[in-house]
Amino acid sequence: METPLIADDVLVAPAEHLFLSPHYDDIALSAGSTVHRLATLGRRPETIILFGSEPDPDATLSPFASAMHAGWGLAASDVIARRRAEEEQAARAIGANVRLLPFHDAIYRGHIYLSDDDLFSTPAAADQG
Repeated sequence: METPLIADDVLVAPAEHLFLSPHYDDIALSAGSTVHRLATLGRRPETIILFGSEPDPDATLSPFASAMHAGWGLAASDVIARRRAEEEQAARAIGANVRLLPFHDAIYRGHIYLSDDDLFSTPAAADQG
């Protein structure tokens, strides 16, 4: 086993350990080992999902969001439920608590992001503050 880059006593010094995740599964895939290590050392790490809110059921999805759902083979009502279930399963595996903030992912913010190019370029003016 490799020597950790951060000694255990330094790692657990703060009272709380919050991991901010823009999307579901980002923490488990990018920092899961550290989260698990903290849990193993007796801490209760928390992951906070920033953009995990369900799309407004009364709003019409953009063609781009609808196409993404079709590509995933999931109905709009199932996408977030499935991702939440996966997040909760991953959190249990690594020993984290999960909190969700009430913000929508980009594809659910109306008709602002309509393509992959929109998603992976400069944020829309409505998202800049």
